[in-house]
Amino acid sequence: MNIGILTFHRPINYGAYLQAYSLSEEIKNIIPEAKVEIIDYIASKENKKIYIGILRALKYHGVSACVKEIKKIIVFKKSLKLLPLSKEKFICSSNDVLFQYIDKQYDYLIIGSDAVFNWNQNGFPTAYIPDYDFTRCKVLTYAASVHGMKYLDAVPDKIQACKSAFEKMVFVGVRDENTERFVKYCSPNVQPYHCCDPTCFLSIQACEEKCDSERIIHKYGAFTRPYLVIMTQNDIMSKYIYETFSSQYEIITLFKKNRYSDRFLYDLTPFEWVYIIGRSKCIITEYFHGTYLGLLQDVPAIVIDESHYENEYEGKLKDLMARRFELPEFYYKSSDINEEIIETEIKGTLLDAINGKYKDRISEGIKRERETRIPFEEKLFKLVAEQREMQDPGIL
Repeated sequence: MNIGILTFHRPINYGAYLQAYSLSEEIKNIIPEAKVEIIDYIASKENKKIYIGILRALKYHGVSACVKEIKKIIVFKKSLKLLPLSKEKFICSSNDVLFQYIDKQYDYLIIGSDAVFNWNQNGFPTAYIPDYDFTRCKVLTYAASVHGMKYLDAVPDKIQACKSAFEKMVFVGVRDENTERFVKYCSPNVQPYHCCDPTCFLSIQACEEKCDSERIIHKYGAFTRPYLVIMTQNDIMSKYIYETFSSQYEIITLFKKNRYSDRFLYDLTPFEWVYIIGRSKCIITEYFHGTYLGLLQDVPAIVIDESHYENEYEGKLKDLMARRFELPEFYYKSSDINEEIIETEIKGTLLDAINGKYKDRISEGIKRERETRIPFEEKLFKLVAEQREMQDPGIL
């Protein structure tokens, strides 16, 4: 029995890598006899962004930043060896070649998680919403998201293609409320199910076993003081954090350089990224998976939402913090950030968070979210059991 996962795993992005890793490990656990592979595909549009990122670093930040970007890419490419990738690799403009391979190789195709439904990011027609008649393979989605895309003004042909694709799927699992609305907008007859992002059930122990803490210390030096992690480009917030807390905490920035920090750890592996976040006192972040990886390790996360949605849409971070984790006091839109808000609201919340005030609520939120994967797992297990029965009627 072969199960293929079609997701984001090649972009130079810690969260994209870790959600792919975590989902593949979870599928192996619930269907132990299956051969589980991440289909080694990246949309050509997404692939170009990797190299554009190098040129952008050179143009805006100079040679040193460019070299760091290249080193980060090298680390990510080495980390790909730890994923259960398919033998075939696809970077193609024609999805039919990919679909034919999938239909030949796999009994089940799981699409997700992450913003796989965002065709602005991947191009259209998109491999992640396959309006294709598979003869063998059954298609499910897990924690798929449309984040960042305005779909209400999409041309009818695109909506019709999505409608056709969703109605052929045996399970449509989405990550947020806005994506649920998108699916229902395309096809009112399809019932989408909320599923937590796979990082919600990521094994921290497995990550630490793959983490070379000695390499971090050798490259960046020992951590002699407690530290806060900044992963936001909001200068007002970053400056305030540094000026207010740097005498007590070291200020570390990850993924993108921030001038208001003591150290920039630019070439961590995804598993080292988890390790560093897990040992911080608090993180201030604009990243969805950075938020998750903090909360998963009992590290409070102050979220600065940089998305610019209109009223008809809701961003993934607001959905996550206000609806899923029920921690609205951790959530702020970047456009609302000013020194008064920081001083009167955010500072107190941050200090309370560091002192453990929200620990129980964070744990409850994680537990509640983890349970949302159950309908997907039950459906997949049922499909597999039915297939076993057809192949060997006496097995049950």
